[in-house]
Amino acid sequence: EAESIHLDSTLAVPLGLILTELLINASKYAYAAGGSGEVRVACLREMGNIVLRVQDQGVGLADGFDPEQASGLGMRLVTSLSRQIGGQFTIDGSMGTDAKLVLPLPAQRNPA
Repeated sequence: EAESIHLDSTLAVPLGLILTELLINASKYAYAAGGSGEVRVACLREMGNIVLRVQDQGVGLADGFDPEQASGLGMRLVTSLSRQIGGQFTIDGSMGTDAKLVLPLPAQRNPA
């Protein structure tokens, strides 16, 4: 699910990397080997923000999982890029996994 949101490369590239990493994690870890399930992706405007969300109904995350302290390079990349673009990244693994990035919608520039 996505809305048309025009972004310049300084925001679009990190968002693409974050989305890719979250999708890789969902495909690798959400469902048991050989199992199947749904992964939902949304990128929407909400109250002056861009909200990127990747959700699954898989096994979830270990109790106390902290993305800032994750040992994997991928989750460290997600948190670092989120900060770099001024976003707030949260992840809830209590019922499947719900990864959410909220960042301010950039002001639209007037073409010259």
